[in-house]
Amino acid sequence: MLSEILGYMKKNREASISEISLYLKMDKQLVETGLEELIRKGRVDRHTIQHVSCGRCSGGCTSSACSDTEVFRYIESALQAS
Repeated sequence: MLSEILGYMKKNREASISEISLYLKMDKQLVETGLEELIRKGRVDRHTIQHVSCGRCSGGCTSSACSDTEVFRYIESALQAS
């Protein structure tokens, strides 16, 4: 499982749990557990992309289009790059 997630992250560099789950046909909870392990190992880190207003709201929107997005980014180390 970890090698599949890491392989996806190497190829795509950045992805959400939903994107990884859909592509690998894995349960979101399983993907999240794998990502937490990869974070612990220093292979992936977590970022939150702040929401941008959908244009119909004044910042109080509850639409999923306006919510913050959590993404995970692959960490390329100097050893891996050579």
